[in-house]
Amino acid sequence: MAALNKSQTAKTLNNHEEECKRIGREIYDTKIPQRINYLNELLSKTPFNQRKYREAEVEIHIDPLYCHFDHCIHMTDNKDKCRIPADECTNNVVKKQCHVAVHPPIPCNIKLCELSDMVEDLRLDIVEDMVQLKAWIKLLIPKVEDGNNFGVEVQRMILTKIEAIKKKFMENFEGITMYHHERATYVSSLCKYPHIEDNRRAILKADQHAFISLRLELQEMKQLYMDINDAMKKNFDKIAQPKGTLSQSMY
Repeated sequence: MAALNKSQTAKTLNNHEEECKRIGREIYDTKIPQRINYLNELLSKTPFNQRKYREAEVEIHIDPLYCHFDHCIHMTDNKDKCRIPADECTNNVVKKQCHVAVHPPIPCNIKLCELSDMVEDLRLDIVEDMVQLKAWIKLLIPKVEDGNNFGVEVQRMILTKIEAIKKKFMENFEGITMYHHERATYVSSLCKYPHIEDNRRAILKADQHAFISLRLELQEMKQLYMDINDAMKKNFDKIAQPKGTLSQSMY
């Protein structure tokens, strides 16, 4: 019974390896060219056309009636009014508690969020594609032997390129979080000081820069797909047959 289980385990592992090879080959043969074509079309028309970034702009509406906070009424040493919130000031004078009304929800930039979600899906696609390509090529690496290892060096070179692409786009997932944090800071400042136009300008520029960053990321994504496709195409014989013999395992 133990021997049977071992046999079944080996068969399952072999099936898994064959599936990895099939998926990797499909990505190289079919998915990468399709993704390049899709990205090229996406970049050539609205909303990602480089002259249409203003479509991502939105107007922020702040009601000044809500922009009041509890504050202390004592005077500071330099005769200025105390600006410390009432619940934080340690001065022992009587404090005035102003009614604090809650401002209605201030929406994020919906247009930009939709574009960001679209790019995030494509970012996940390229990361998963690189993971599958890496798994496929690793399974094509022959056992360690003396001599005739140039093909293996080519495989390792391709694997290094793949890993760099995967790492880059994994890091990009943090970019949208930083954008929302930055924008929330500007919106908070605008709520507190609605009369300062620089706050509105800062929000506008944050949205524009986020849109431009998304478009540039799509351009880079297309270019890196083209680069890895070109490198694999030019060295495919060495990738598939690193020792110069037919590798039946890839089909």
